[in-house]
Amino acid sequence: DGKNIKIISGEITSVGFKSYAKEIAVTNSSDFWSEGPSAMIIEEKMYIYFDQYVKGKIGIMESSDGRIWKSIKGYFSPENMRHGCIFIVNDTIANNIIEYCNTKQ
Repeated sequence: DGKNIKIISGEITSVGFKSYAKEIAVTNSSDFWSEGPSAMIIEEKMYIYFDQYVKGKIGIMESSDGRIWKSIKGYFSPENMRHGCIFIVNDTIANNIIEYCNTKQ
Protein backbone atom coordinates (compact mmCIF):
# COMPACT_ATOMS: atom_id res chain seq x y z
CA ASP A 1 0.00 0.00 0.00
CA GLY A 2 1.04 3.58 -0.63
CA LYS A 3 -0.08 6.91 0.71
CA ASN A 4 -2.79 8.66 -1.31
CA ILE A 5 -4.45 12.06 -1.24
CA LYS A 6 -8.22 12.14 -0.81
CA ILE A 7 -10.79 14.90 -0.58
CA ILE A 8 -13.80 14.46 1.68
CA SER A 9 -16.57 17.03 1.73
CA GLY A 10 -19.57 17.41 3.96
CA GLU A 11 -21.52 19.79 6.15
CA ILE A 12 -19.47 21.37 8.94
CA THR A 13 -21.09 22.02 12.34
CA SER A 14 -19.73 23.42 15.60
CA VAL A 15 -18.72 19.88 16.63
CA GLY A 16 -17.21 18.78 13.32
CA PHE A 17 -18.59 17.18 10.21
CA LYS A 18 -22.32 16.47 10.34
CA SER A 19 -22.28 14.18 7.33
CA TYR A 20 -19.76 13.04 4.80
CA ALA A 21 -20.19 13.30 1.09
CA LYS A 22 -18.36 11.20 -1.45
CA GLU A 23 -14.66 10.63 -0.84
CA ILE A 24 -12.67 11.69 -3.91
CA ALA A 25 -9.31 10.09 -4.55
CA VAL A 26 -6.96 12.66 -6.04
CA THR A 27 -4.15 10.14 -6.10
CA ASN A 28 -5.07 6.50 -5.82
CA SER A 29 -2.36 3.97 -6.56
CA SER A 30 -0.30 1.68 -4.40
CA ASP A 31 2.91 2.89 -6.06
CA PHE A 32 2.02 6.61 -6.06
CA TRP A 33 3.03 7.32 -2.44
CA SER A 34 2.00 10.95 -2.10
CA GLU A 35 2.01 13.19 0.97
CA GLY A 36 2.09 16.81 2.10
CA PRO A 37 -0.47 18.30 -0.30
CA SER A 38 -0.80 22.04 -0.83
CA ALA A 39 -3.70 23.54 -2.76
CA MET A 40 -4.23 26.68 -4.80
CA ILE A 41 -6.72 28.17 -7.22
CA ILE A 42 -5.47 29.88 -10.38
CA GLU A 43 -7.91 31.29 -12.93
CA GLU A 44 -10.84 29.12 -11.78
CA LYS A 45 -8.84 25.86 -11.77
CA MET A 46 -7.80 24.01 -8.62
CA TYR A 47 -4.31 22.59 -8.27
CA ILE A 48 -2.86 20.28 -5.65
CA TYR A 49 0.85 19.70 -5.50
CA PHE A 50 2.37 17.05 -3.30
CA ASP A 51 5.54 15.19 -2.50
CA GLN A 52 5.96 11.88 -4.33
CA TYR A 53 8.52 10.82 -1.75
CA VAL A 54 9.41 7.40 -3.15
CA LYS A 55 9.92 8.80 -6.66
CA GLY A 56 11.85 11.81 -5.36
CA LYS A 57 9.74 14.38 -7.15
CA ILE A 58 6.72 16.65 -6.86
CA GLY A 59 3.36 15.70 -8.41
CA ILE A 60 0.71 18.18 -9.53
CA MET A 61 -2.96 17.45 -10.15
CA GLU A 62 -5.51 19.83 -11.72
CA SER A 63 -9.31 20.03 -11.53
CA SER A 64 -11.98 22.43 -12.69
CA ASP A 65 -14.75 20.93 -10.53
CA GLY A 66 -12.97 19.37 -7.51
CA ARG A 67 -14.25 15.89 -8.46
CA ILE A 68 -12.23 14.91 -11.51
CA TRP A 69 -8.45 15.33 -11.26
CA LYS A 70 -5.79 14.92 -13.92
CA SER A 71 -2.04 14.79 -13.62
CA ILE A 72 0.01 17.75 -14.91
CA LYS A 73 3.26 16.91 -16.68
CA GLY A 74 6.20 19.01 -17.88
CA TYR A 75 6.35 21.51 -15.02
CA PHE A 76 9.45 22.95 -13.35
CA SER A 77 10.47 21.30 -10.09
CA PRO A 78 13.83 22.01 -8.44
CA GLU A 79 15.95 18.97 -7.57
CA ASN A 80 15.24 17.60 -4.06
CA MET A 81 12.15 19.83 -3.69
CA ARG A 82 9.80 18.71 -0.92
CA HIS A 83 6.29 19.72 0.07
CA GLY A 84 5.87 23.06 1.71
CA CYS A 85 4.14 26.29 0.92
CA ILE A 86 2.95 28.20 -2.13
CA PHE A 87 3.79 31.82 -2.79
CA ILE A 88 3.30 34.21 -5.70
CA VAL A 89 6.22 35.99 -7.39
CA ASN A 90 6.55 38.10 -10.50
CA ASP A 91 8.13 36.76 -13.71
CA THR A 92 11.56 38.24 -12.94
CA ILE A 93 11.82 36.50 -9.57
CA ALA A 94 10.43 33.23 -10.98
CA ASN A 95 12.97 33.26 -13.80
CA ASN A 96 15.80 33.99 -11.35
CA ILE A 97 14.75 31.04 -9.17
CA ILE A 98 14.53 28.72 -12.18
CA GLU A 99 17.94 29.88 -13.47
CA TYR A 100 19.52 29.42 -10.04
CA CYS A 101 18.08 25.91 -9.64
CA ASN A 102 19.22 24.93 -13.14
CA THR A 103 22.81 25.94 -12.34
CA LYS A 104 22.75 23.79 -9.17
CA GLN A 105 21.66 20.57 -10.92
